[in-house]
Amino acid sequence: SPQEFIQSAERYGFMHLVDRWVVREAFTWISQLMDEQKVVPNLAINLSGSSVTDDSFMEYLLDQISEFGVGTSRLCFEITETGTISNFVKAADFVQAFRNIGCKFSIDDFGTGLASHNYLRKLPVDYVKIDGSFITNIHLNRSDYAMARSINDLAHYLGQQTIAESVENDEIVVKLEEIGVDYLQGWGVGKPKALALVTDDLSNLEK
Repeated sequence: SPQEFIQSAERYGFMHLVDRWVVREAFTWISQLMDEQKVVPNLAINLSGSSVTDDSFMEYLLDQISEFGVGTSRLCFEITETGTISNFVKAADFVQAFRNIGCKFSIDDFGTGLASHNYLRKLPVDYVKIDGSFITNIHLNRSDYAMARSINDLAHYLGQQTIAESVENDEIVVKLEEIGVDYLQGWGVGKPKALALVTDDLSNLEK
């Protein structure tokens, strides 16, 4: 896990550099897929709050999209609820600017912040990721089940789709299907893979 590395980068103000590296690596990979005539999958990229509220990062991201010729309809950027709350207006402007050119957005770790519901209503995202703290014991804890269901219902009412984090076993899957969550993420449905292995699994474009 890169957790300690990420915490250090956040502590010393280097997350914007990490985000730039991740974006360039991801776009380089997409470019290679296009060169190899592979199907380009939908791709979700996490961004830190410091990048989402940084004007220079917005310019960098636009430049990278243009340079690599990445299809924006394939891109989804994940932003954390706590990471953007410090400058909500800039975060909303960032999201709207990239949605205008076809990108999608998800709000990560939803449900743990103090202003969650108001935040969701005002930030124009496409997906809501229900925080894993409500999912891990959802098959055992009625309160967690009720929280996940309320977040799912609210997101659907606002026209957004939902993603459950930390889905680790079949019992959790059953409960999430009952609630009507749209997508599942976790080792119970798919384990992490190196990009080279993902590339091998992708289909070739039909000629």
